[in-house]
Amino acid sequence: MRRAESLSEIAEALRSARSIALCGHHNPDGDSIGSVCALTHVLRSMGKEVQPLLSTHEVIPDVYLFLEHADEFLPARDYRGEPDLFLALDVSDHQRIMEAGEVFERARTRIALDHHPNSEEIWDLCYSDPDAAACGVLVWELASSLGFVPDESFASACYVAVMTDTGRFQFQNTDARAFRVAMQCCEAGAAVGAIAEEVYQNRTVASIGLEMLVFERMTLACVGEVVYSWVDDSDLERLGARKQDADNLIDHIRTVKGARVAFFMRASDRDIRGSLRAKDDTDVSAIAAQLSGGGHRAAAGFRFCGTVEDCAQRVVALCQEVLG
Repeated sequence: MRRAESLSEIAEALRSARSIALCGHHNPDGDSIGSVCALTHVLRSMGKEVQPLLSTHEVIPDVYLFLEHADEFLPARDYRGEPDLFLALDVSDHQRIMEAGEVFERARTRIALDHHPNSEEIWDLCYSDPDAAACGVLVWELASSLGFVPDESFASACYVAVMTDTGRFQFQNTDARAFRVAMQCCEAGAAVGAIAEEVYQNRTVASIGLEMLVFERMTLACVGEVVYSWVDDSDLERLGARKQDADNLIDHIRTVKGARVAFFMRASDRDIRGSLRAKDDTDVSAIAAQLSGGGHRAAAGFRFCGTVEDCAQRVVALCQEVLG
């Protein structure tokens, strides 16, 4: 693997490619989707043949479908091309590209662009900047290296990426750089009020019912310094909710006063997808690492095989070790 020293190296590789496949991580969030949409727009303006991909047959959450190119994502298994370049965005672990791994293998050049630490040796070229609040920040800066003049479509996608990964500019990763990009998105035409309405104010009654259930199950541990809750597939079915309705529920329980760490479990049979968030400088990635997961210091995830009770007991024990 060659580690890029600057975004100009990524820009040069993109200029040299004719066909490009772009892919974010499994269960894509606003940063992943916004980054792919934004870069698709830039590269097509350069005359490139670009295909945005989904790592599985999952669907784009409805709240992001207002973005240009969001309806053009193709499940990786349905893409038969052999691209000159495969670019993974917002992906720190190549296993998170799931079925897009086959496209990765067929590509002539494989590149990773991310704001998570990335030390994997499988990439031909990798640029990671953990100081960036979102991958969308890097896409905005990369577009400048490509000589692209921001327009409304591009600015809206980048704004979604930065807004969602900073928790509406409330998380610890929010910094002057993130605000600077957000300001530039506004200047380029992003309608921030309308975007916030699309993403955060179009909830279904079922999603609100799911949130109420999460609050009912909310549990405090470690003398109130840890808060957690959970939902499973039967809850979604009973309420008529979708999987995407559970994506941001952890952000609600993390608001509890006195909590330093929040974790949320979404259970399917004995497979649990866990999310961790820190409200202070606690390193939740260290907790996730003990469960073969990973992520940022302030936000991380993991998978657990077992019951919700077993998972909660294990995570609470790890939190106790980290919190002291």
